[in-house]
Amino acid sequence: MKVSLSLSFFLVCLLFSSGLTNALLMLGHDTTSASMAWTLWLIATYHKVQATLHEEIDHVLGEGKEVTSEMLSELKYLDIVLKESLRVYPSVPFVQRELTEDVVLDGVTIPAGTMVEVNINILHRNPKYWEDPEEFKPERWENETEEKDPYLYIPFSAGYEASPPPFPAASGCFMIFFFLSFFFLKFSPRNCIGQKFAQNEEKVIISKILQKFTMTAVDKHVPAIPELILRPEAVKIIFKRRN
Repeated sequence: MKVSLSLSFFLVCLLFSSGLTNALLMLGHDTTSASMAWTLWLIATYHKVQATLHEEIDHVLGEGKEVTSEMLSELKYLDIVLKESLRVYPSVPFVQRELTEDVVLDGVTIPAGTMVEVNINILHRNPKYWEDPEEFKPERWENETEEKDPYLYIPFSAGYEASPPPFPAASGCFMIFFFLSFFFLKFSPRNCIGQKFAQNEEKVIISKILQKFTMTAVDKHVPAIPELILRPEAVKIIFKRRN
């Protein structure tokens, strides 16, 4: 009995962890590719930003070196370039949340249980909270001294959801799996579990590109396709090998 229970628990944990691994490696490729396309286009458009990145990458990576985790932590300017890119073009432009209590908005009471949509794209461009919100300015993230509401910048979503459903009456193995899945999905923060992985992935690829090339954007304006993922309609960039 002990062996059977231990084996069942092991299989459930293996299934659960493999699901998380699939989420990290597979489900994030769409958002990461869209974010990288926007970032490369912005770098190719803003030549001063690109020049600063070239200087930083040359200093940290040198010529022909492979990127290490230690090097990634030193690419501070690339960090804020990615951060600003996600402010201007968040990969997921909107999310939905269920209100857990009544909310009064402009004199109108929205009852608990209502599904509301948070438009991240509009939030990130609100002139009430952002200076020159339509401008791509990585420097706005340098030397931040003013404390801002953490929910003003949510490219990876945010919040919690903690209203438990009825617990099912089922076999012990299924109940363990249900508990693990429910605990992760319902009581964990509602932000992207692959956030750090995606950022490091982009830093590696972009730093290797800029290590070898100078980029020039063909179009000064690229329309966005407002779907579940905020994709650019088409990104055209000219790559010129650096001396």
